[in-house]
Amino acid sequence: MKKFLVIVVSVFFLSVLLSADYLIKTKMHMDAFEMMGKKQPATDEVVENWIGKDRMLTHQQSKMFIVRIDLKKMYYVMPKSKSYVEINLPFDISSLIPPEAAQMMSMMKITVKVTPTKNSKMIGKWNCTEYKVEMKMMMGTYNLDMWVTKDIKIDLDAYNEMYANVSAMGFIENAEEFQKIKGYPIHTEMSMNMMGMNIKGYNTVTEITQKTPPPGLYSPPSDYQKKEKLGMQDFK
Repeated sequence: MKKFLVIVVSVFFLSVLLSADYLIKTKMHMDAFEMMGKKQPATDEVVENWIGKDRMLTHQQSKMFIVRIDLKKMYYVMPKSKSYVEINLPFDISSLIPPEAAQMMSMMKITVKVTPTKNSKMIGKWNCTEYKVEMKMMMGTYNLDMWVTKDIKIDLDAYNEMYANVSAMGFIENAEEFQKIKGYPIHTEMSMNMMGMNIKGYNTVTEITQKTPPPGLYSPPSDYQKKEKLGMQDFK
């Protein structure tokens, strides 16, 4: 269950096009919490997010997500096992997880409400506007306080298309609500209340650089093994 929720949360953080691409570094923090009697320590990591023309890559410590709108594909890449799963877009998480984990899906139906606000402020060097996001599911609620900017010179329409292809995940019933968010998220405060657990965290952008991506960045490494789905061992 823990690994399953981590994958779901990671996909949420995909939140989020020119000749040179953009490398966006984001600090991701999760407070300590307790799940099923086990204490989980606080975590901090720097996530690298590359955004290019019709493609995007999010690189976390133990996994990568590659979105290829031109191919209508998404790749979930696992460096530890040197393997990856290829997924058709729009993304449906049931195409990623093994049948043994599919029963969890009945608890994951989500409805979304996005509320624009008139609040604005500078975060770093970016002018930001605040959006409130509430997601409700059988297991609990997931709230986001998002500060987004239009100062980044990416094609926001193309970015929103990539986000729309990923965000529904097959269980968000009204993912079109996300289209109300106009801009790229610079700082997001997160609060989850799931199955009696209270989990808090935040994402904040620390660096945005326009640069040429390394060759082959937006494809799984050629020496990695392709898997049809995640196995239960991937959830341990």
